[in-house]
Amino acid sequence: MKNWTPFVIGAALLVAIACGGGGGGGSSTTSGTTSGTTAGGLTDVRIEGVLPNTYRADFNNIQVGDTIALGLWGRDADGQVAYATASNFSTNAPGSVATVSGSTLTVIAASAATYRVFANGTTYSVNFRPKARAAALTGRVRNTTSQGVPDADVYFFSASGANVGSAVTGSDGTFRAVLPTTARTFLVDLGDISTRYYNQFGFGPSEYSVICPANKANLPTLVSGSTVALSGNAVVYRKVSGTTPPPPPPDCGL
Repeated sequence: MKNWTPFVIGAALLVAIACGGGGGGGSSTTSGTTSGTTAGGLTDVRIEGVLPNTYRADFNNIQVGDTIALGLWGRDADGQVAYATASNFSTNAPGSVATVSGSTLTVIAASAATYRVFANGTTYSVNFRPKARAAALTGRVRNTTSQGVPDADVYFFSASGANVGSAVTGSDGTFRAVLPTTARTFLVDLGDISTRYYNQFGFGPSEYSVICPANKANLPTLVSGSTVALSGNAVVYRKVSGTTPPPPPPDCGL
């Protein structure tokens, strides 16, 4: 799911400017992560895209018409989310597909090709492939203390149970997914951050888990060309010393 690739040139290039919540989120363990990467005292530094409505858009979920504020985030010595200054954003996409001006990525056209956005020269980069404008969904994954949880995978399914899309939560636990209007349900997968979280989530009055995917949480009706929001947050449970796992979802058979 994660498609960012950091290349370290020098720690002096970045300066941490803010520490956020989200300490509940763990670092990704999927291919491409370099947990030893440090810059300005931060680890796991990566490029992030912030939409005008402040939701995070991972680079697998950008579409024609998006204007995305580019930034960098990572984790401080305590494992907390922290942000860093960045310079020299650029892209190798042709101007007919996407442009970068200052720290803003503007998506002009859909493309079957994959391009890259760079920060601090070529120190950090991320792949992206712009999608045609479609239905979009925003939401947030948080823990029980209301901290946003980064690096959670959110999967979307049609009425028949086919996987029709996915998104990864950003530094504040928010996400924006670009989906077909056939998407009906979703699940949150905490497998990438399973050292800190049980792979289960609450949404509304019910509990769900990718371990028993027969039951999935319902989505609002999606509208082509428009963005709708989940009716609430998906709530996940930290693995804290002295606590026990939450009871499994009903009918899970666990």
